[in-house]
Amino acid sequence: MTERLGRLSAIVVAWMLLVLAGCAARVDDGAEDLAPEEDAILDDGEGAADGLSVGSDALVTELLDDEERTYLGSLNTYRTDHGLVPVRVSITLTRAANFHSDEMADHEVMQHDSFDGTSMGDRVDRYYPSHGLSWGLIGEIVAYEFEGSGTHVFGMWRDSPTHDAIMRTAQYRAVGISRMQAANGYWYWTADFGDVKDALLSAGVSSIASNGGFESDAFTNKTWSTVRTLNRWHRSWASGGNATRTTNHFAGSYGMRVVDPSAGHVAMTQLVRALNGVNYRVTAAVQRRSGATQQTLFLDFLNGSYERIVARTVPTGTSASWTRIQVEDVAPAGTRYVRILLYGSAAGSTASTYDWDDVRLTAW
Repeated sequence: MTERLGRLSAIVVAWMLLVLAGCAARVDDGAEDLAPEEDAILDDGEGAADGLSVGSDALVTELLDDEERTYLGSLNTYRTDHGLVPVRVSITLTRAANFHSDEMADHEVMQHDSFDGTSMGDRVDRYYPSHGLSWGLIGEIVAYEFEGSGTHVFGMWRDSPTHDAIMRTAQYRAVGISRMQAANGYWYWTADFGDVKDALLSAGVSSIASNGGFESDAFTNKTWSTVRTLNRWHRSWASGGNATRTTNHFAGSYGMRVVDPSAGHVAMTQLVRALNGVNYRVTAAVQRRSGATQQTLFLDFLNGSYERIVARTVPTGTSASWTRIQVEDVAPAGTRYVRILLYGSAAGSTASTYDWDDVRLTAW
């Protein structure tokens, strides 16, 4: 197995310093080829705030495939072994990576600039606005190879010093990963790194909302409209209602039983950071235990002052068996938070009891 190193360059742009490190490598191993390159852009400016982080955990199949997740797992194990924090999957960086891998596969050419002449930095900025706000650190590594294997491409990037340096850069907090197959059978890979966590996902869990199955009883009693603490459930009720964790569940060990009063309301609320332009979907399992009052699943988009921009709702229905419901939309301009609301109120002075479980917020 041999490796031939390619180019290295530096460029200065009028109002900020851009350091571009490029490396072309080709590894011949039987019939398999790998030719990775990378660019890293360093802006000397203000530090990046973590103000746009979304939630705790999520991964949706629409975002990463199995081999991309394999690369992510290898990357984060490697970073942890070197005393570095794992990187989280960014929706926006993955969109940037998807665009570039798709273009490279269409043209069957590996490069960093887009094929319309747009630079790597400008392309990533289109999708990853936090970089433009913070003047932080972004980097990119690209490759084409025949296997399409996350393990394989990780190993080749790790064994190339310049690519390895990108993967082990301590400042990185987010990553976008994409592979696309060209007509010639080769897979074109892009990994875009950034130091700002914006709209985030992480591997292995399909819920941004913490405690989606109510496995923890660390609830706070707080009126739904006044909730400001992120990523945990809050509950409130009026006029005889209540919300109690029970073993009557759809998934996991516990569910949430909500008694909707004959007057007043009951609400289970969770608030999660969000970013406009991202698709959000809330799903939940629900069943009616008694009564006939319909409860409602809310997905609220809020601005930075926690004011509702728009609400999307779906009724639970009145089925006596577990039913999965969902509501989704694209976060409108000005969105800083999404609020998940399991809500019930009186109708016709009839009380009712519902079970909720397996509440999930996904984004892509």
